[in-house]
Amino acid sequence: MTAVEIVLVLLFAFFYDVDLWTPAAPLALVLALGTPGLAAVGTLFAAMTTRVRARELLFPVLLLPAQVPVLLATVSATQALLLGRPLADVGHWLKLLGGADVVYVTVGLLVFEFVLEG
Repeated sequence: MTAVEIVLVLLFAFFYDVDLWTPAAPLALVLALGTPGLAAVGTLFAAMTTRVRARELLFPVLLLPAQVPVLLATVSATQALLLGRPLADVGHWLKLLGGADVVYVTVGLLVFEFVLEG
């Protein structure tokens, strides 16, 4: 996921002529906090829907509402950083990302074995 993020951010900067050097470190922090949240909840719901008959339909229906906090915080923080705002202005989004990461990774670790057995 990180490799895809790097390629997409570079392509975004190239095609939209966005300066990434100024907000590079804060942007890397936002991406580093957003990736585990997306991966943890995606992995958990993928494991939950592996044995379901309509998994192609059920997976996105379950996944999107659970990913909304991570997506909203990541997009909002990225937008603010690309507009030139300081990292302190996006602190509340970073707290949301960190909290979501802790919750999703912890819940995933606690229930993953049960989900795979069920």
